[in-house]
Amino acid sequence: MSRRPSHALMALFALLLTAATAAAEWPYRTEEAANLPEGHYSLSLGVGRTDRKAEVRFNGQELLTAPAAVYWAIPEVQGTLGVGSRAEVSFDYEYFLYRLHDRAGDQYDSGDLRLWAKLGVVRGRRQALSLRFGVKLPNSTYLGTNEADFFVAGLYDLHLGGWLATANLGLGVLGNPSHNRSQDDLITWGASLRWQGEGGGLQGGVEVAGSNGPYGVERQRDARLYAGVLGWQWEHWRLDGTLRYGVHDWEGWGWLVGVTYDR
Repeated sequence: MSRRPSHALMALFALLLTAATAAAEWPYRTEEAANLPEGHYSLSLGVGRTDRKAEVRFNGQELLTAPAAVYWAIPEVQGTLGVGSRAEVSFDYEYFLYRLHDRAGDQYDSGDLRLWAKLGVVRGRRQALSLRFGVKLPNSTYLGTNEADFFVAGLYDLHLGGWLATANLGLGVLGNPSHNRSQDDLITWGASLRWQGEGGGLQGGVEVAGSNGPYGVERQRDARLYAGVLGWQWEHWRLDGTLRYGVHDWEGWGWLVGVTYDR
């Protein structure tokens, strides 16, 4: 057996860092079922840091290692546009500065661009149900898999006064770069409880989001992320900060701060 740094493990970590629990209404990972009204838009810009623990895995032939690392997302960007009474399109993207703990110096790499479309199925006074479709493009050089991945999820909202409860359940179809003509299937999920209030001011919430799988050519461990969000809304502007903790060695601790403009 050999022991060496694994780009495959780093790529899988980056996938779970970004696309597997893909960005939703920034900075949450759990997507709302509601969509922006036609012609309205939202743009978010932030900076985040994640401390990842070392990862060691045996793939049946050799021992693969991904060293502990610090990842900076500089910047993290998300944009959303309402394109119909029950439809919106969006994108999210990061550019990473990262430092591996077993190597000297900083390294840089583009993240993978993700494109999304949300279609409303049910719209009620207190409840909503939507479907969301997405694709992750192979933009990253070192932190990606050089594969296009596809996602679909069902989204549910329940309004309780100033509170909003959301739930997501979906499927990711991931290209496998180490096996030709193969794929891995990933179950994605998330739930959040948010205080939105009325007329702006203090907002916040908690969430848990994650993934199970992939199931296919290679079986990977599951991932789970806990987060708390605190924000302040003033007219069209919102300032947010979040603290995150990922388990099963995928993320470790992380934080994210940024600003959103809605119009």
